[in-house]
Amino acid sequence: MNRIVLILCLSLASAFFASTHAKPADTPHHSRTFENQYLRIRLRPGWTVTPPNEADNKASGDCCTVTITHGNYMLSVDPIFLHTSGGIGGRISEILPDRPSVLAVIGDDDAEDVVGLCAQGWDIPVSKTITLRNLYISPKKKNEHCNLPLPPHPAWFASVVSGEAPESDYSVALTSTSADIDTLPRKDSPELRKVLTDVARMLRTLHFKPPIVVTKIVPAAAPPGATVTIYGSGFNLLDRPAQVLFREYPNNSMPAPEVAADGKSLTFQVPTSIQKISCPPGQIEVNEDCVAIPPNHVDVNDCPPAPRGTNLCDVPIPPATYGLSVTAGEGIFTKPVAFRVDAPRPRPVSILLLYPNYSVREGDLITFRGAGFTPAGNTVHIGSATIADIPSHDGKTITFAAPAPQGHSFIPRLQYFEASISNANGQSNSLVFSYR
Repeated sequence: MNRIVLILCLSLASAFFASTHAKPADTPHHSRTFENQYLRIRLRPGWTVTPPNEADNKASGDCCTVTITHGNYMLSVDPIFLHTSGGIGGRISEILPDRPSVLAVIGDDDAEDVVGLCAQGWDIPVSKTITLRNLYISPKKKNEHCNLPLPPHPAWFASVVSGEAPESDYSVALTSTSADIDTLPRKDSPELRKVLTDVARMLRTLHFKPPIVVTKIVPAAAPPGATVTIYGSGFNLLDRPAQVLFREYPNNSMPAPEVAADGKSLTFQVPTSIQKISCPPGQIEVNEDCVAIPPNHVDVNDCPPAPRGTNLCDVPIPPATYGLSVTAGEGIFTKPVAFRVDAPRPRPVSILLLYPNYSVREGDLITFRGAGFTPAGNTVHIGSATIADIPSHDGKTITFAAPAPQGHSFIPRLQYFEASISNANGQSNSLVFSYR
């Protein structure tokens, strides 16, 4: 009998211990995880996820926004946020377009950044990198652009957070599907506290994945003008043409690469030249900055000072190891991958400097500086335009008037051409020449 009582007591104690040490509701055991190629997030009970619809997203110009709903609440996670304000995340009005709860507050759609005019904000720290900005409209916050709720308490209408995800920007928005400002939850109401707690817990599990990735470059080193293939994924993201950039020369003009249909590879031509800027007397340009001329410096390919404003020149790309990135629209990029530009094979005719090379008008005076030029019989090629029989008195300099632009530009809708020189010694390397 005592053994039976002892077993019964142990069973009751175990049951009590289990009930008081149950797993919290936000553990993986009680949650569902949504994951795709752009993000991963763990959902709270009662929240339902709608994966991105590729056709709808393309029609709207969007990419991969995930929508998570619970009753009248809609949480939108945009892992690739393209904005126009120039700052990370953009303006709140860019993050919250056409949301019913936001439009309920806004009385004048034409007002610039009207959400900021109407809103009072309270922040909720979610993690080290995420702070949720909650927006309220108060009956006391009078503004000609704002619709005010009935007294006495402020009404919540949106929450936003934005920042930098791996290789892209992101934005998160929580809004209501109600267009009636007086049905929106009041500040500190139990309903709103529960929703914001759920959202904060979900955002702590949010993990963004790089939208475009470089896995390898073949070959890993090549001379100027060579064709190189980059392998990875996401190169056809948003149906926008990918671009190849050298981290050291992000503004260098390059022909568009050819992207495979599956977006997993692209080919590009190693640039033959880089653009340099003129500097004040006593300085030279290094990586797009003007620095003091070092001792014993030989002025071979420094951009000469311009008589008016800033001059832009073109020089051969120096052999070196560079950081190569692939971009797919503003704010979308891969981490730089090492790529070696080898020295080109020696040529009997070579161009070391072309100036000016940017925004040139027909008839402007242009100078090539290099080696192997002949006293007569030098021909300049710019696109399909040619100027024949140009003299060089020192074999190092050629000066001529810019011809009218002709031929195929390697950058669509602009006038960018390859420029070179040929003579009895042979054909030179090519640099970049652009018209205004």
